[in-house]
Amino acid sequence: AQYARYEVSGPRAAAWLDGLVAGRLPAIGRIRLAPMLSDSGHLMGDLSVARQVDGRFVLTGSYHLQDWHLRWFRAHLPRSGVRLRNRTDELMGFAISGPASRDLLAELAAGDAATAASGIGFLGIRPMQIAGTRAQVGRISLTGELGYEIVVPANRHLALHDALLEQGRRHGLRIIGDLAFDSLRLEKGYGIWSAEFRHHVTPVACGLDLFVAPDKGAFIGREAFLRDAEAEPDR
Repeated sequence: AQYARYEVSGPRAAAWLDGLVAGRLPAIGRIRLAPMLSDSGHLMGDLSVARQVDGRFVLTGSYHLQDWHLRWFRAHLPRSGVRLRNRTDELMGFAISGPASRDLLAELAAGDAATAASGIGFLGIRPMQIAGTRAQVGRISLTGELGYEIVVPANRHLALHDALLEQGRRHGLRIIGDLAFDSLRLEKGYGIWSAEFRHHVTPVACGLDLFVAPDKGAFIGREAFLRDAEAEPDR
């Protein structure tokens, strides 16, 4: 899966992100969906925010929105205390989904990590060795069924691909295309950017208001969101 990935770290990283996204930040080892809003309350992005075990944050968003998002991030960066790094070209991965995905992941994990792989809860993330490569594994799936995203350094992407296909044979692993993937997420009612989510849409209009936390404190677009939430959307 090729997405844009941004690493955020530093002593003020959590405070900065909390004011940038409209949702609550995850605990360590967890992932949260976090809409990002403009001052007018319209969508700036439908990000996922992961808080890794070392405390760093990784934002995942649409690959083709990199320039737009980077301009937004940099326009709001404080002068110190926050480090932002675009790691899109450095990290790649695969999404595996289906009833056998947990067993496949455990088989690819090394040693005690096999037990750890089986125990990742929904929206959990942890580092582990997968097929001899250091990976970040998150239990998250856009298909709506049990699934994981395995992210590795880009130079280990092909090795991960080969290991998945080799070990996956006994589980009936198949590679699916974008249209099949799109059909699965539509059945589950999951939105994506450029379809249900666009820059002229508000969270209330597209159902992302479930992931907005207006009671957490100040964030960009909060006042506009509160006004919008009081009325029925016009579309």
